[in-house]
Amino acid sequence: MRSVFLLLVAFSAISRGQELPNISYETRAANAQIVVRDLAKQLGTSVTISSDLMREILVVRVKNVAGKVVLEKLTEALDAELTKTEAGWRIERPSELRKKQLTEDQRKLVDRLKEWIKNNEEGQKEPQTSAASAGSSFEEEQQEPGEPMTKEQTAAQKRYAELYTKHREGSAKLWKAIRSGISPETIASVGLNQRLVFSNTPNSRQRALNSASITAIRDYNQLVEDLRKSLTKEEEPEWMNGLAAPITRLLVTIKRAGPFSWEVRARGFSGNHEERFTQGLWPSIGDSRNSMFDENSSAAAPDTKLKLNKPTTVIPSPGAFKLLSVFVNAVSQGSPPPMVDQKEMLAFFREPATNEPLGQSATSSLFALADDQQANLVAAVPDDAFTLEGASIMNRTLDLQRAVSALEGLPLVNLVSKDNWVVMNSAFPSLGAHCRLDRESLQALGKKEESSGGLSMLDKGQFLLTYPEYSTSLWQVYSMFVVPGLMGGMFEGGSDSSEVYRFFASLSPPDRDQLTSGQPVPMSRLSMESRNLFEQCIGEISTINGENPELRSWFMRWDGEEKAEEEPCPYKDVTDFAQHVIAQSFAVGNVVTDHVAKVVGNDLSLFLGTLDAESLAMLKQMRESPEMAQWSSMMPEFNRFRPGTRTRLDLKFVLSQPYGGRGLINGTQMSADTQGVPFNRLPRPFQDAVKKAEEAYKQLMQGAGGEAPVVPTEQPGTKP
Repeated sequence: MRSVFLLLVAFSAISRGQELPNISYETRAANAQIVVRDLAKQLGTSVTISSDLMREILVVRVKNVAGKVVLEKLTEALDAELTKTEAGWRIERPSELRKKQLTEDQRKLVDRLKEWIKNNEEGQKEPQTSAASAGSSFEEEQQEPGEPMTKEQTAAQKRYAELYTKHREGSAKLWKAIRSGISPETIASVGLNQRLVFSNTPNSRQRALNSASITAIRDYNQLVEDLRKSLTKEEEPEWMNGLAAPITRLLVTIKRAGPFSWEVRARGFSGNHEERFTQGLWPSIGDSRNSMFDENSSAAAPDTKLKLNKPTTVIPSPGAFKLLSVFVNAVSQGSPPPMVDQKEMLAFFREPATNEPLGQSATSSLFALADDQQANLVAAVPDDAFTLEGASIMNRTLDLQRAVSALEGLPLVNLVSKDNWVVMNSAFPSLGAHCRLDRESLQALGKKEESSGGLSMLDKGQFLLTYPEYSTSLWQVYSMFVVPGLMGGMFEGGSDSSEVYRFFASLSPPDRDQLTSGQPVPMSRLSMESRNLFEQCIGEISTINGENPELRSWFMRWDGEEKAEEEPCPYKDVTDFAQHVIAQSFAVGNVVTDHVAKVVGNDLSLFLGTLDAESLAMLKQMRESPEMAQWSSMMPEFNRFRPGTRTRLDLKFVLSQPYGGRGLINGTQMSADTQGVPFNRLPRPFQDAVKKAEEAYKQLMQGAGGEAPVVPTEQPGTKP
């Protein structure tokens, strides 16, 4: 008994003094919360992680490494701190560390902008204004090539060149002064989903241009006046409506186009508020990276910063993406789409938290790099890195050198190989959370769509309120496979309607009910978030008069008639309206309900989502029309459908009549019968609309030799 007691005492003493055990662990791209939980089980102790880091995507592969070293490297990859607690260990970013990272990231952004501006300044000396076409009519009237020019034509050409050269030199001074007055620090201060407006006559929502810019505007207008005095009566109308028009107001807008890019644009207006020019002061300033997929597949792989032992190692493609690549390449080359195994494709996306589907190529690349360096691996993988899947989709051969170069070229990535470790962490930790797609919310939305058959406007809006706008490629692929209903906006209101969904979701329930009942909602009573989204919906001010083209068929919109020219709009910038105009603005909605159906029972339904009458008619024609024989042989029979209704809200955002913006959002409600019904059991109005659209589509197909008549589209359903 005494021996057992002494053994227990000795074991207790050893346990208190020893380090965490050595472990071996491997995971493909997975949620950080899952990885930490698995490591805690192996280490035999508690390991917790703060909520803001749980959604980071980690790739880990370690072999017989001390547990504490693994935690330290994991903490390094997450740009966090590791602390010992009473229960075990905790990984988090304390507030002091966050402030430090934010300050450091801002400094790095400024340095990045300074370098970018320095490298691109030379190419911006000559403006490319929309007004530069003022003299183009003269060039169009020149004689045909080979015919000698008359003396009058030669003199006119020389005269035009002299005037244009004088104007170009003056405008170059103007743009240089304006660019010099906008510092990299100012540009970098414009945050995500924000914009900053400068004006030579600012209101309370704008900043003033500096004195050098004001002087440059005066000098430019003096140059324009001197040009005007030198014009003949024949020249004056053309020049005064173009390059020789003076500037009364000048607005410079800085918008954040992405985590590392800004659009800086100047617009000049005459005394009667007509826009005389629009000038991009820098093209997508700040983001200068190139995609590896822009290069020819046979081109030499780009150099890498890391020294690779076997750069030609081929990165294998994930199995499901081989199927997808077959489908994408067939369609892109105009061939019939092959049938794909829908179950296998969907299974690939079922559990994004435990197995990030779009991380397969990135994971394989990182594992190959660790093998090449004979090192352990811990990597926090940004969503941008998942564009490596494009190599699989486009049937490109992805080797180690090309993959590593692509990862090193991502602005959000630091990739280091040192001391038998490969570690990848964020170059801008404070930006990481803004560039991460919420996979759990997306998955929950997908399950809701799968169970109910559709998504409401509020469902979409509430998700889009949290959706980071800078994961475009990832977002599109996930939407296609996980939540097809989110892709419907591409055909029913354009891909830019996300702000309208956000605006709708940000409203209080009474305000949403008021909109859907056709009553106006005044901006004066909206929350600050809703007001900001209201302005984002307006964007470039456009007329709200006339028919809404989004309520017409997406493949029959063109009716052969030119659009009527819109009236000139005051300044075309929301911030240029007085505060009382903003306070008096309002949103008003018009609801249209019609029938839709969802194809069930075949693999192609994976890519279809809900179909309105015209979409279904087009697909039926592809199946049945002799002209589409090469496609019809690969198209499934459309035998069963899940019927439902679609509610579309046509929103007008009114600032000052008749100016405002508009957008269209929609939601669907499908029947509970997941087995579907045959076509002849769909609602009679829907069947009639499909047949009518089929006839119109046939006329379009038969009109190849002449102008085909277009049948006006009537929306079935009622307006409440």
